[in-house]
Amino acid sequence: MKWLIAFAGACKEEKVRESIPVLRDLTFRSLALYRDLCSVEGVRCDLRNDGTLTVFATPEGLEEGRRDADLLGEYGITTEIWRPGQVTQSEPQINPQIAGGILYPQDAQISPSDFVESLSAVAQSMGTSILASTQVTGFRQEGKTITTVQTTRGEFRPKIVVLAAGADSTRLAGMLGVQLPIEAGKGYSFSVPSDQFGPSRALLLSEAKVAVSPFRGRTRFGGTLELSGLDYTIDAARVIAIRESSNRYLSASLLVNVEEKWTGLRPCTPDGLPIISRIPSVRNLVVASGHAMLGVSLGPISGSLAAQLAQEKQPEFNLDPLSASRFHM
Repeated sequence: MKWLIAFAGACKEEKVRESIPVLRDLTFRSLALYRDLCSVEGVRCDLRNDGTLTVFATPEGLEEGRRDADLLGEYGITTEIWRPGQVTQSEPQINPQIAGGILYPQDAQISPSDFVESLSAVAQSMGTSILASTQVTGFRQEGKTITTVQTTRGEFRPKIVVLAAGADSTRLAGMLGVQLPIEAGKGYSFSVPSDQFGPSRALLLSEAKVAVSPFRGRTRFGGTLELSGLDYTIDAARVIAIRESSNRYLSASLLVNVEEKWTGLRPCTPDGLPIISRIPSVRNLVVASGHAMLGVSLGPISGSLAAQLAQEKQPEFNLDPLSASRFHM
């Protein structure tokens, strides 16, 4: 309930306007870092700079999209308004009865699994130790300092702890007496073969609130946000709802049977901004979490900022808007 009250308080135009330049600057910096990382030998990204096309089923939805585009344009975000014919010329599998589209040409896309797996391999080849399938079970502290991290693979005595555990960050922080206002926002996705539906770029099906991501050989449909706690069970009705609402935008309906049903928990803060911050009550703790739907988008810059905080360097961005203290912790 406290989270929902804080969320309602953040749903104001002034709060949105305060957040836009913060997320804009972080996102563009992150994209630049992606380009650097993708140039490292051995790192596979499949980085594409095709932009994102938002598709609207109704004139009312398109008008609302225009207002959003105008607002973002005030902050330097480029958009292009497309007529229905332009949309279907670019994406022939879209229903010609749609109302129109808005292209965000500055957007880019990667293949997250390829990127993380290859980056992990490169990091380990440079001497980094990565312990996969290892659960943190507890901590020991002396005063304000974490002295031991207890795990299923033994105990570790860290100099600095960076807590970047997504939706599980709240539970782990609680072991240290730290309250993080991060709730798990469950999302669902499924994939279909590209020969069933294969757009040339990422799409957002606006009224349906569904994101469509093309990868090699498959296309992923994802949507919904369910405040369900740390629950990974799949509600089949929600997967079906994504499919049915998506069909409204497509010239041919998706088949009943889909591949790779999946659910994941987005770590959501009440104000939509991540927490990248030191914690005053724990001297050697840095938190980098709460990225909601922007975890992949903001991964590189979040890692860079967390490293700067861990090394007690001056961060390259003003981190006051991302500080844990903004929630009066």
